Amino acid sequence: MAMPFGIDGDVKFQQLVFLSELQLFGKQTTGFHYRFFRYAYGGYSKELADDFIGLCAKQFAEKPTFLLTPAGETVLKIIPGIAKERTDNETVLSIIQDIVKAYGKYDSSSIVPEVEKIELMLPEKADADVEGVSRQESLPLASCCSSASHLMGFRCRRCLALY
Repeated sequence: MAMPFGIDGDVKFQQLVFLSELQLFGKQTTGFHYRFFRYAYGGYSKELADDFIGLCAKQFAEKPTFLLTPAGETVLKIIPGIAKERTDNETVLSIIQDIVKAYGKYDSSSIVPEVEKIELMLPEKADADVEGVSRQESLPLASCCSSASHLMGFRCRRCLALY
């Protein structure tokens, strides 16, 4: 969580997990399964907030600072080794690392506008799930400019006009 770029609050934490979940879903990879809704500060998941409180209660992280405790740092160190045991886990870890690399540099106030640039194209099918995207379709991904969202393969509103 609080890695080289750091987490400066719950807004950034929520957005990094939201972006990871979005990218995992777009690549049709099983991920966290958090349900997000639009909130004043971007995507928000009550379940994610509850899980973070649970990590704090088990002393893996500290709530006010979003820093890992020594126990949390130990877990973070063993995750790459565990991920190598299964291809699916490696894929999930790679996507999370890519999201942190592309968006970790933003603070809480600047990550929200970056997230809001992402345009989801919803299917017109009646069989789409409650999130608005069916499992058979991946999210629209493109590399049409150099913003961080495009480095991760998301398409912004400005570039949608090009297609």
